[in-house]
Amino acid sequence: MYKKNIGISIYPEFSTLEKHIEYLKKASDYGYNQLFMSFLHLSKEEVKNNLSNFKKIIKQAKKLKFYVCVDISTQTLDVLKENIYELKIFKNMDVDCLRIDTPLLPVQLSIITHKVGIDIQINASIDDSFAQNLLDFKPIKHKISACHNFYPQQLTGLSEEFFNRTSKKYYDMGIKVSAFVGSHHGIYGPQKTQVLELPTMEKHRNMSISAQAKELWASGYITDILIGNEFATDEELKELAEVTRDTIEFEVPKIDISNIEHKILFKDLHFRRGDASEYMIRSPLTRALNKGQIIEPRNNDKESLNFGDVVIVNKNDEHYQTELMIIIKDNTPNINKKFNYLFTINKEELSLINKIEDSTWFKFSPKNN
Repeated sequence: MYKKNIGISIYPEFSTLEKHIEYLKKASDYGYNQLFMSFLHLSKEEVKNNLSNFKKIIKQAKKLKFYVCVDISTQTLDVLKENIYELKIFKNMDVDCLRIDTPLLPVQLSIITHKVGIDIQINASIDDSFAQNLLDFKPIKHKISACHNFYPQQLTGLSEEFFNRTSKKYYDMGIKVSAFVGSHHGIYGPQKTQVLELPTMEKHRNMSISAQAKELWASGYITDILIGNEFATDEELKELAEVTRDTIEFEVPKIDISNIEHKILFKDLHFRRGDASEYMIRSPLTRALNKGQIIEPRNNDKESLNFGDVVIVNKNDEHYQTELMIIIKDNTPNINKKFNYLFTINKEELSLINKIEDSTWFKFSPKNN
Protein backbone atom coordinates (compact mmCIF):
# COMPACT_ATOMS: atom_id res chain seq x y z
CA MET A 1 0.00 0.00 0.00
CA TYR A 2 2.80 2.43 0.91
CA LYS A 3 6.47 2.71 0.07
CA LYS A 4 8.54 1.36 2.97
CA ASN A 5 11.12 3.67 4.53
CA ILE A 6 13.82 3.59 7.19
CA GLY A 7 14.71 6.24 9.72
CA ILE A 8 16.78 7.30 12.70
CA SER A 9 16.16 9.14 15.96
CA ILE A 10 18.17 12.13 17.18
CA TYR A 11 18.17 13.60 20.69
CA PRO A 12 19.78 17.07 20.50
CA GLU A 13 20.24 17.37 24.28
CA PHE A 14 22.90 14.66 24.15
CA SER A 15 26.30 14.90 22.43
CA THR A 16 27.36 17.74 20.11
CA LEU A 17 25.57 19.39 17.22
CA GLU A 18 28.43 18.36 14.93
CA LYS A 19 28.07 14.69 15.84
CA HIS A 20 24.30 14.76 15.29
CA ILE A 21 24.77 16.34 11.84
CA GLU A 22 27.44 13.80 10.95
CA TYR A 23 25.07 10.97 11.98
CA LEU A 24 22.28 12.48 9.90
CA LYS A 25 24.47 12.73 6.81
CA LYS A 26 25.77 9.18 7.26
CA ALA A 27 22.23 7.83 7.53
CA SER A 28 21.23 9.76 4.43
CA ASP A 29 24.10 8.17 2.50
CA TYR A 30 22.67 4.74 3.38
CA GLY A 31 19.21 5.70 2.13
CA TYR A 32 17.49 6.71 5.38
CA ASN A 33 14.84 9.40 4.91
CA GLN A 34 12.84 9.51 8.16
CA LEU A 35 13.84 11.48 11.27
CA PHE A 36 12.25 11.17 14.71
CA MET A 37 12.88 13.78 17.41
CA SER A 38 11.17 14.41 20.73
CA PHE A 39 10.18 17.39 22.86
CA LEU A 40 7.98 15.13 24.95
CA HIS A 41 10.48 14.31 27.70
CA LEU A 42 12.12 17.75 27.98
CA SER A 43 11.54 20.21 30.79
CA LYS A 44 10.86 23.89 30.14
CA GLU A 45 14.53 24.68 30.76
CA GLU A 46 15.74 21.85 28.51
CA VAL A 47 13.49 22.99 25.67
CA LYS A 48 14.88 26.50 26.00
CA ASN A 49 18.49 25.27 26.05
CA ASN A 50 18.14 22.90 23.09
CA LEU A 51 15.71 24.69 20.78
CA SER A 52 18.49 26.18 18.67
CA ASN A 53 20.02 22.75 18.03
CA PHE A 54 16.61 21.31 17.19
CA LYS A 55 16.21 23.97 14.52
CA LYS A 56 19.69 23.43 13.08
CA ILE A 57 19.33 19.65 12.92
CA ILE A 58 15.90 19.89 11.29
CA LYS A 59 17.22 22.42 8.77
CA GLN A 60 19.99 20.01 7.79
CA ALA A 61 17.54 17.10 7.68
CA LYS A 62 15.28 18.96 5.27
CA LYS A 63 18.25 19.70 3.02
CA LEU A 64 18.85 15.95 2.94
CA LYS A 65 15.15 15.37 2.12
CA PHE A 66 14.23 13.71 5.42
CA TYR A 67 10.62 13.52 6.57
CA VAL A 68 10.76 15.00 10.06
CA CYS A 69 8.42 13.87 12.84
CA VAL A 70 8.55 15.52 16.28
CA ASP A 71 7.00 13.98 19.40
CA ILE A 72 5.10 16.54 21.48
CA SER A 73 2.44 16.81 24.17
CA THR A 74 0.03 19.46 25.36
CA GLN A 75 2.70 20.33 27.93
CA THR A 76 5.15 21.00 25.09
CA LEU A 77 2.70 23.43 23.56
CA ASP A 78 2.35 25.20 26.91
CA VAL A 79 6.12 25.46 27.32
CA LEU A 80 6.49 26.89 23.80
CA LYS A 81 3.44 29.14 24.28
CA GLU A 82 2.11 27.66 21.05
CA ASN A 83 -1.47 27.79 19.80
CA ILE A 84 -2.68 24.35 18.80
CA TYR A 85 -4.47 25.74 15.74
CA GLU A 86 -1.42 27.66 14.51
CA LEU A 87 1.71 25.67 15.51
CA LYS A 88 3.85 28.44 14.07
CA ILE A 89 7.11 27.30 15.65
CA PHE A 90 6.87 23.87 14.03
CA LYS A 91 5.78 25.26 10.67
CA ASN A 92 8.68 27.70 10.75
CA MET A 93 11.07 24.80 11.50
CA ASP A 94 9.60 22.96 8.47
CA VAL A 95 8.49 20.00 10.59
CA ASP A 96 6.45 17.54 8.51
CA CYS A 97 4.61 15.71 11.25
CA LEU A 98 3.72 15.98 14.94
CA ARG A 99 3.38 12.81 16.98
CA ILE A 100 0.92 13.67 19.70
CA ASP A 101 1.22 11.16 22.51
CA THR A 102 -1.02 12.80 25.12
CA PRO A 103 -4.71 13.24 24.52
CA LEU A 104 -6.07 16.01 22.42
CA LEU A 105 -9.63 15.71 21.22
CA PRO A 106 -10.10 13.88 17.91
CA VAL A 107 -11.83 16.95 16.49
CA GLN A 108 -8.78 19.07 17.37
CA LEU A 109 -6.45 16.79 15.42
CA SER A 110 -8.83 16.81 12.47
CA ILE A 111 -8.85 20.61 12.49
CA ILE A 112 -5.02 20.65 12.48
CA THR A 113 -4.92 18.59 9.26
CA HIS A 114 -7.28 21.05 7.55
CA LYS A 115 -6.18 24.37 9.03
CA VAL A 116 -2.47 24.02 9.80
CA GLY A 117 -1.40 21.49 7.18
CA ILE A 118 1.05 19.58 9.36
CA ASP A 119 0.69 15.79 9.38
CA ILE A 120 -0.50 14.14 12.58
CA GLN A 121 0.80 10.88 14.03
CA ILE A 122 -1.05 9.00 16.75
CA ASN A 123 0.04 6.22 19.10
CA ALA A 124 -0.34 2.76 17.56
CA SER A 125 0.51 1.00 20.83
CA ILE A 126 -2.88 1.77 22.33
CA ASP A 127 -5.89 -0.41 21.61
CA ASP A 128 -8.77 2.01 22.04
CA SER A 129 -11.33 3.86 19.92
CA PHE A 130 -9.35 7.09 19.46
CA ALA A 131 -8.32 6.43 15.86
CA GLN A 132 -11.87 5.65 14.77
CA ASN A 133 -13.17 8.72 16.60
CA LEU A 134 -10.57 10.81 14.77
CA LEU A 135 -11.64 9.41 11.41
CA ASP A 136 -15.26 10.18 12.28
CA PHE A 137 -14.32 13.88 12.26
CA LYS A 138 -13.11 13.55 8.64
CA PRO A 139 -9.48 14.67 8.84
CA ILE A 140 -7.42 14.84 5.65
CA LYS A 141 -6.74 11.12 5.88
CA HIS A 142 -3.40 10.97 4.11
CA LYS A 143 -2.09 13.34 6.79
CA ILE A 144 -2.86 10.81 9.53
CA SER A 145 -0.42 8.03 10.48
CA ALA A 146 0.28 5.90 13.54
CA CYS A 147 3.55 4.91 15.19
CA HIS A 148 4.22 2.41 17.94
CA ASN A 149 6.10 3.30 21.11
CA PHE A 150 9.58 2.08 21.94
CA TYR A 151 10.40 0.61 25.35
CA PRO A 152 13.70 1.38 27.15
CA GLN A 153 12.94 -0.84 30.16
CA GLN A 154 13.60 -4.53 29.73
CA LEU A 155 10.54 -6.83 29.67
CA THR A 156 8.14 -3.92 29.02
CA GLY A 157 8.02 -4.05 25.20
CA LEU A 158 4.91 -5.16 23.35
CA SER A 159 4.07 -8.82 23.03
CA GLU A 160 3.91 -10.12 19.46
CA GLU A 161 0.19 -10.85 19.84
CA PHE A 162 -0.62 -7.31 21.01
CA PHE A 163 1.64 -5.76 18.37
CA ASN A 164 -0.05 -7.66 15.55
CA ARG A 165 -3.54 -6.98 16.87
CA THR A 166 -3.12 -3.22 17.23
CA SER A 167 -1.10 -2.86 14.02
CA LYS A 168 -3.77 -4.72 12.05
CA LYS A 169 -6.44 -2.49 13.56
CA TYR A 170 -4.79 0.70 12.24
CA TYR A 171 -3.80 -0.94 8.96
CA ASP A 172 -7.38 -2.04 8.34
CA MET A 173 -8.48 1.59 8.84
CA GLY A 174 -6.13 2.62 6.04
CA ILE A 175 -3.70 4.31 8.44
CA LYS A 176 0.02 3.93 7.80
CA VAL A 177 1.82 2.28 10.75
CA SER A 178 5.47 2.65 11.84
CA ALA A 179 7.54 0.90 14.51
CA PHE A 180 10.98 0.98 16.14
CA VAL A 181 13.97 -1.33 16.20
CA GLY A 182 16.83 -1.03 18.68
CA SER A 183 20.53 -0.48 18.13
CA HIS A 184 22.78 -2.56 20.37
CA HIS A 185 25.33 0.26 20.55
CA GLY A 186 23.38 3.52 20.70
CA ILE A 187 23.15 4.73 24.30
CA TYR A 188 20.92 7.80 23.90
CA GLY A 189 17.15 7.97 24.03
CA PRO A 190 14.51 10.15 25.66
CA GLN A 191 15.46 9.11 29.20
CA LYS A 192 18.05 10.79 31.44
CA THR A 193 20.19 7.68 31.80
CA GLN A 194 22.02 5.84 29.04
CA VAL A 195 20.25 2.78 27.69
CA LEU A 196 20.81 0.19 24.98
CA GLU A 197 18.01 -0.99 22.68
CA LEU A 198 14.76 0.88 22.15
CA PRO A 199 12.56 -1.66 20.30
CA THR A 200 8.81 -1.75 19.97
CA MET A 201 8.51 -5.52 20.55
CA GLU A 202 10.13 -7.10 23.59
CA LYS A 203 11.19 -10.22 21.69
CA HIS A 204 13.38 -8.01 19.49
CA ARG A 205 15.50 -6.59 22.32
CA ASN A 206 18.42 -8.99 21.83
CA MET A 207 17.98 -9.72 18.13
CA SER A 208 20.12 -8.32 15.32
CA ILE A 209 18.79 -5.12 13.80
CA SER A 210 18.12 -6.87 10.47
CA ALA A 211 16.16 -9.70 12.12
CA GLN A 212 14.05 -7.14 14.01
CA ALA A 213 13.22 -5.31 10.79
CA LYS A 214 12.50 -8.47 8.81
CA GLU A 215 9.87 -9.57 11.30
CA LEU A 216 8.25 -6.13 11.46
CA TRP A 217 7.93 -5.90 7.68
CA ALA A 218 6.89 -9.57 7.40
CA SER A 219 3.90 -8.81 9.64
CA GLY A 220 2.40 -7.04 6.62
CA TYR A 221 1.28 -4.06 8.69
CA ILE A 222 4.40 -1.88 9.04
CA THR A 223 5.51 0.72 6.53
CA ASP A 224 8.34 2.67 8.15
CA ILE A 225 10.96 1.36 10.57
CA LEU A 226 13.07 3.70 12.71
CA ILE A 227 16.05 3.05 14.97
CA GLY A 228 14.88 4.24 18.38
CA ASN A 229 18.22 4.98 20.03
CA GLU A 230 21.19 7.08 18.95
CA PHE A 231 23.91 6.47 17.70
CA ALA A 232 23.63 3.24 15.69
CA THR A 233 26.98 2.04 14.34
CA ASP A 234 27.90 2.23 10.66
CA GLU A 235 27.50 -1.55 10.52
CA GLU A 236 23.98 -1.37 11.93
CA LEU A 237 22.96 1.46 9.61
CA LYS A 238 24.20 -0.58 6.65
CA GLU A 239 22.62 -3.81 7.92
CA LEU A 240 19.15 -2.27 8.24
CA ALA A 241 19.46 -0.45 4.91
CA GLU A 242 20.19 -3.74 3.13
CA VAL A 243 17.12 -5.60 4.45
CA THR A 244 14.68 -6.53 1.67
CA ARG A 245 11.46 -4.66 2.51
CA ASP A 246 8.77 -6.29 0.38
CA THR A 247 9.74 -9.97 0.33
CA ILE A 248 10.53 -12.36 3.17
CA GLU A 249 14.24 -13.10 2.93
CA PHE A 250 16.32 -15.70 4.77
CA GLU A 251 20.03 -15.33 5.41
CA VAL A 252 22.13 -18.33 4.37
CA PRO A 253 25.47 -19.18 6.02
CA LYS A 254 28.41 -20.39 3.96
CA ILE A 255 27.46 -23.86 2.69
CA ASP A 256 29.00 -26.44 0.35
CA ILE A 257 26.42 -27.22 -2.35
CA SER A 258 26.45 -28.00 -6.07
CA ASN A 259 26.17 -25.35 -8.77
CA ILE A 260 22.57 -26.27 -9.61
CA GLU A 261 21.60 -26.24 -5.92
CA HIS A 262 23.23 -22.84 -5.61
CA LYS A 263 21.26 -21.58 -8.58
CA ILE A 264 17.97 -22.92 -7.23
CA LEU A 265 18.56 -21.49 -3.76
CA PHE A 266 19.78 -18.00 -4.67
CA LYS A 267 18.70 -17.26 -8.23
CA ASP A 268 15.26 -18.84 -8.64
CA LEU A 269 11.96 -17.34 -7.54
CA HIS A 270 10.22 -18.96 -4.57
CA PHE A 271 6.61 -18.91 -3.48
CA ARG A 272 4.51 -21.23 -1.35
CA ARG A 273 2.01 -23.51 -3.09
CA GLY A 274 -1.59 -22.71 -2.32
CA ASP A 275 -2.43 -26.30 -1.33
CA ALA A 276 -0.39 -26.19 1.87
CA SER A 277 1.17 -29.24 3.50
CA GLU A 278 1.59 -29.59 7.27
CA TYR A 279 5.12 -30.96 6.76
CA MET A 280 6.75 -28.52 4.37
CA ILE A 281 6.56 -25.29 2.42
CA ARG A 282 6.89 -26.23 -1.24
CA SER A 283 8.39 -23.90 -3.83
CA PRO A 284 7.04 -25.39 -7.09
CA LEU A 285 8.56 -22.91 -9.54
CA THR A 286 12.02 -24.40 -9.10
CA ARG A 287 10.89 -27.59 -10.86
CA ALA A 288 9.56 -25.66 -13.85
CA LEU A 289 12.70 -23.53 -14.03
CA ASN A 290 15.11 -26.48 -13.87
CA LYS A 291 13.62 -29.21 -16.07
CA GLY A 292 16.24 -31.74 -17.11
CA GLN A 293 18.67 -30.83 -14.33
CA ILE A 294 20.06 -33.64 -12.21
CA ILE A 295 20.44 -33.36 -8.41
CA GLU A 296 22.77 -36.06 -7.16
CA PRO A 297 21.89 -37.46 -3.71
CA ARG A 298 24.33 -37.20 -0.84
CA ASN A 299 25.31 -40.39 0.97
CA ASN A 300 25.50 -38.76 4.39
CA ASP A 301 22.26 -36.75 4.34
CA LYS A 302 19.84 -36.55 7.27
CA GLU A 303 17.37 -39.38 7.83
CA SER A 304 15.02 -37.08 9.74
CA LEU A 305 14.41 -33.37 9.16
CA ASN A 306 13.23 -30.62 11.50
CA PHE A 307 11.50 -27.24 11.48
CA GLY A 308 13.58 -24.73 9.53
CA ASP A 309 15.60 -27.21 7.47
CA VAL A 310 15.86 -26.20 3.81
CA VAL A 311 16.08 -29.05 1.30
CA ILE A 312 16.00 -29.77 -2.43
CA VAL A 313 14.52 -32.96 -3.91
CA ASN A 314 17.22 -35.08 -5.59
CA LYS A 315 17.06 -37.68 -8.38
CA ASN A 316 15.79 -40.37 -5.99
CA ASP A 317 12.39 -38.82 -6.71
CA GLU A 318 12.75 -38.01 -10.40
CA HIS A 319 9.31 -36.42 -10.88
CA TYR A 320 9.80 -33.81 -8.12
CA GLN A 321 13.54 -33.39 -8.60
CA THR A 322 14.84 -29.76 -8.13
CA GLU A 323 11.86 -28.70 -5.98
CA LEU A 324 12.96 -26.62 -2.99
CA MET A 325 11.20 -27.04 0.36
CA ILE A 326 11.32 -25.61 3.87
CA ILE A 327 10.50 -28.23 6.52
CA ILE A 328 7.86 -27.03 9.02
CA LYS A 329 7.37 -30.12 11.17
CA ASP A 330 9.98 -31.80 13.36
CA ASN A 331 10.94 -35.39 12.63
CA THR A 332 9.83 -35.28 9.01
CA PRO A 333 11.25 -38.48 7.47
CA ASN A 334 13.69 -38.27 4.59
CA ILE A 335 11.88 -40.97 2.63
CA ASN A 336 14.17 -42.83 0.17
CA LYS A 337 16.83 -40.21 0.96
CA LYS A 338 15.08 -37.96 -1.59
CA PHE A 339 15.95 -34.70 0.18
CA ASN A 340 19.32 -33.02 -0.05
CA TYR A 341 19.72 -30.98 3.14
CA LEU A 342 21.15 -27.50 2.45
CA PHE A 343 21.07 -25.65 5.78
CA THR A 344 18.85 -24.75 8.75
CA ILE A 345 17.36 -21.26 8.94
CA ASN A 346 18.98 -19.36 11.80
CA LYS A 347 17.20 -19.04 15.13
CA GLU A 348 16.48 -15.31 14.77
CA GLU A 349 14.66 -15.86 11.48
CA LEU A 350 12.71 -19.03 12.28
CA SER A 351 9.59 -17.00 13.12
CA LEU A 352 9.56 -15.67 9.54
CA ILE A 353 8.62 -19.16 8.37
CA ASN A 354 5.22 -18.74 9.99
CA LYS A 355 4.69 -15.56 7.96
CA ILE A 356 4.88 -17.51 4.68
CA GLU A 357 1.21 -17.98 3.90
CA ASP A 358 -0.22 -19.66 0.81
CA SER A 359 1.18 -18.07 -2.38
CA THR A 360 3.61 -15.86 -0.41
CA TRP A 361 6.91 -15.05 -2.13
CA PHE A 362 10.24 -15.54 -0.32
CA LYS A 363 13.94 -15.59 -1.14
CA PHE A 364 17.38 -16.47 0.17
CA SER A 365 20.57 -14.41 0.31
CA PRO A 366 24.13 -15.35 1.29
CA LYS A 367 25.28 -14.05 4.66
CA ASN A 368 27.78 -11.21 4.50
CA ASN A 369 30.71 -12.49 6.53
